[in-house]
Amino acid sequence: MKLRPYQESAVAAVRAAWEAGKQCPLLVAPTGAGKTVMAKTLLSGARSPCAIVHSDVLFEQTAEEIPCARVYTIHSLVAEGPAGDMRRAGLARHDACFIDECHHIVSDSWRQALPHLSHMRRFGATATPKRADGTPLGDVFDAIVVAAKYSELVSAGFLVRCDVWSPDVGRKRQKKEKLRPDGVAAYLEHARRPDGSWRPGIHFEVTIPSCEMASARYREAGVRSAVICKDTCSRERRRAFEAYASGELDMLCSPTALAEGFNLPRAEVCVLRRSCDHVGDWLQRVGRVLRPAPGKERALLIDCCDTRSKHGLPTDD
Repeated sequence: MKLRPYQESAVAAVRAAWEAGKQCPLLVAPTGAGKTVMAKTLLSGARSPCAIVHSDVLFEQTAEEIPCARVYTIHSLVAEGPAGDMRRAGLARHDACFIDECHHIVSDSWRQALPHLSHMRRFGATATPKRADGTPLGDVFDAIVVAAKYSELVSAGFLVRCDVWSPDVGRKRQKKEKLRPDGVAAYLEHARRPDGSWRPGIHFEVTIPSCEMASARYREAGVRSAVICKDTCSRERRRAFEAYASGELDMLCSPTALAEGFNLPRAEVCVLRRSCDHVGDWLQRVGRVLRPAPGKERALLIDCCDTRSKHGLPTDD
């Protein structure tokens, strides 16, 4: 596997941290930087590697992209009953562990699993090593490796530049008057290509019913759309992802299921119709559309809640 220069440097830095006696380095890189590729390289020398993720979407992607590792969801590891006991006991056979989206690691469920990982060589990866609740990650991680910054990846062509559309109504007025601009209407106005086709997008709403209403409106306007949420079964979710990747779907609507780990570079437009008060949430969601793809020159953020005025542009360092 041919690594990019910054990936080679980051992998070497994590290995150097281990050699220096560090138990659990933290690898930081923007969404789209290839954290899974770096993780696969770091696990390649292990006898029995494993990976732990926090969602079913990430479980399926990680199992496909890192076939050498046994993948667990954190929910399965902390589950009560014989099945959970068996999985926790099975962790003893692993000698290396990759923890994806590791800013979640200080939550209560993760803390239950951590004692079962202490015998392994471990590392975590995230684009956003800062939690909304302010809980520090230094209780778990003892070194930090920054693989790259947004500006570096954009300059090198590993991420695309992002245009931003914001409404005339700012954040303060929206909150005061309880206004929420129409994301579907904004997409229909700004996301059509010159040839009449629709730029593929992801639409984030607050609730599942609001996603379903948005998806119905898209379909009425000729935008092929589907809803992906926590209740979507794995077979239906996989079918929707395949249709989206092949160009049979134009839009995926979701409250949270696609906010982290979703990796289909074809996604070009992010319709953000929910407030992201924390910068981590903002970067995770908008990062879904920054990966380059054939024919994709720029991304578009339809920032209905004017979040840019608080956090800056999506590709700011």
